[in-house]
Amino acid sequence: MIQRIQTVYLVLAALMALLCMFLPLGFLPDEPTRDAVLARENLALLAIGLVMVSLPLGAVFLYAKRPVQLRMVFAGLLAVMAFAGLVLVELARYLSEVIWTVGSFLPIVYALVLALAIRGIRHDEHLVRSMDRLR
Repeated sequence: MIQRIQTVYLVLAALMALLCMFLPLGFLPDEPTRDAVLARENLALLAIGLVMVSLPLGAVFLYAKRPVQLRMVFAGLLAVMAFAGLVLVELARYLSEVIWTVGSFLPIVYALVLALAIRGIRHDEHLVRSMDRLR
């Protein structure tokens, strides 16, 4: 389980999702105190963020069921798209004036890490099929 590279990618993706929930996604310009937009303050963003954390962590333990693991990672990609869409809806009024932070770019890194995990899972599946042909 730990020897496979996609396990590292999936754990990294879960950490990225946790950071997305706790780091500010942006600062609103019109607020006198420069109010930060946090995912944990919006119920929809919090729910999707929890899904983004739980899907890769759950996929780590499904190492024997690669097709199910692959579906869970694809569901994680859908969750990150929903998360990014909700962030854009939340900040749509101030889209040109928002001060973006590192937290707003973490969903992109999350999606890239999940894409690397998909590549590793497919590589494992190909390896298992080639071994089955040798038997």
